[in-house]
Amino acid sequence: MKQHIIICHCPSENKVLQIVDEIKASPEHRDAPVVVVAANLDERPDSFRERNILFVKGEPTNEETLIRANVQEAQGVFILAKDPASTSSDACTFAIGTMIEHIEEETGNPIHTVAEMLSSRSRRMVRRSSIDSIVVSEGITDRVMVQEFLHPGIHNAFAQLLTNTEGSQLYVCPTAQKGRRLIDIQCAALQYKDHLQVIGLSRGGDAMLNPDKQVAVEEGDMLVVLAESKKQFTEFENVCLAESTSA
Repeated sequence: MKQHIIICHCPSENKVLQIVDEIKASPEHRDAPVVVVAANLDERPDSFRERNILFVKGEPTNEETLIRANVQEAQGVFILAKDPASTSSDACTFAIGTMIEHIEEETGNPIHTVAEMLSSRSRRMVRRSSIDSIVVSEGITDRVMVQEFLHPGIHNAFAQLLTNTEGSQLYVCPTAQKGRRLIDIQCAALQYKDHLQVIGLSRGGDAMLNPDKQVAVEEGDMLVVLAESKKQFTEFENVCLAESTSA
């Protein structure tokens, strides 16, 4: 199996199934095979069989287990917290990320890794493993509850933005419009035939939402886009570049 997606650990069947459903709702990953690597399951659950999710038994901190899952030819790996009730799981996440990094260096095959981190205090440690993306679960529910109290209905907006199954989603997209003011790109997006909006940019890993009107795109910046699909922005970008060339 090649170009598959691996999910390390199975804290619960429902959590894994929700992640798989979100992956499959994305057009570019609809047909991607999914493999779960976990030591706490004796055999593949029926719910996994129904969705054609494959299973490798073993600790994902063990290199041999990852090799059996053919991680060296995977397109991506999700590293879930082994025990959602214990922040010591972050150390396990670090170990898996480090192992995958070494395999990536040996094979030369880029493996995109996304890791769940329970405590923000572990960020520095986990970053040392060169994991591509870290999602900190600590405090997210608390913040959303407060925002819902202050601004009733905002939870529904967050929920739609965070799912591939309905409505529009947020995308962080590379752009070739270096030097152009963000507000000019935003105005062009509003006049474009498709429904999309450019709401900010990502610079050096930091999000700048609704920035100053004079902010211009710099080398390496990525645009934060609200659209129904990433393809919409790609087509919009091509139109903008063609217009600037003809001008």
